Amino acid sequence: MLKSVKLTVKLPLIIVAIALTSNMILGYTSYQSSQTVVQQKADQNLQTIADLKAEELKYYFLGIKEDLLFMSSAKSTAKAIQEFDQAWQQIEGDKTKALQKAYIDDNPNPAGQKQELLAASEQILYNEVHKNYHPSLKKFLDGHGYYDIFLFNAQGDVVYTVFKERDFATNMLNGEWNKTAIAAAFQKIRTMKSTDDVVFYDFKAYAPSSDVPAAFMAAPVFGDDNEFIGGIAFQMPIDHINELSQGSAGLSVDGHTLFIGEDGYLRADHDKNAKESVILKEKMDQPQIDKLMKKGEGSSLISYEGEDHFIGLKAMEFEGTKWGIIALEDYAYVHAPILKMKKDI
Repeated sequence: MLKSVKLTVKLPLIIVAIALTSNMILGYTSYQSSQTVVQQKADQNLQTIADLKAEELKYYFLGIKEDLLFMSSAKSTAKAIQEFDQAWQQIEGDKTKALQKAYIDDNPNPAGQKQELLAASEQILYNEVHKNYHPSLKKFLDGHGYYDIFLFNAQGDVVYTVFKERDFATNMLNGEWNKTAIAAAFQKIRTMKSTDDVVFYDFKAYAPSSDVPAAFMAAPVFGDDNEFIGGIAFQMPIDHINELSQGSAGLSVDGHTLFIGEDGYLRADHDKNAKESVILKEKMDQPQIDKLMKKGEGSSLISYEGEDHFIGLKAMEFEGTKWGIIALEDYAYVHAPILKMKKDI
């Protein structure tokens, strides 16, 4: 049919056809190129966010370590342990039962506020020592946002805590909680010789705190003759770590930063509006994440909550414990400009 069309008509049609084909090719090429650029920029952005979050979290942990070393090296801490230990030794009968009755069972303050008791009423040395040291230790705890502070004597007895849960006045070597992370922390520090070292135990469900996930950092305390006299430990706060995870600068409203352990379970609540905590309950078990954790950093595409997401991951190590910091963004959000371009071609 086209053969019967005059050249004067055929030529413009051919030119138009060539132009349309060229535009389509150019449009598709531009689409492919733009898709690559957008994805590269998304990977770079997510990696940068993960890197910065890892640095921020590491800095926070180092600050806790600095607080702990300050306390463990303070002469006042050594003096407090020695005085609490002396008072502990003078308690007759079952020391755990006697002190838990005085500071927990007979404490007029409700659960969660037992730390408000300055001292039990019985006229014994322990209560006098408690009255002398509790205000300053509680003030330190409140000022730094820690969940609890523990003092141990050399035999592993928890001679003092601020918060007064059921780990108070127990023994970390042969007591009820001797298989917990706090007991493992004491068992480790009693073998340490340096005043500059600490131990860190990652979050696990902790029975004395009603199975709320707890992490601990501990350090040894030495006397004037450099003899091991006990130790000090912090039960670390969850709230501030949650706040770090919930910060979403550089991400869309659907983006998240996730903190995970080597086991893949979350170590922070990334959604401040969630009704229940996901710490140690939700697991990121995608094989891409396992590969990036081993590599130390990188980006990938994963399925999360039934949707595709781009991620950037940075591994953070602290005192032998490794966490993964993940910046996560919805695939549809990242590719929204590309999808619009595809429709316009």
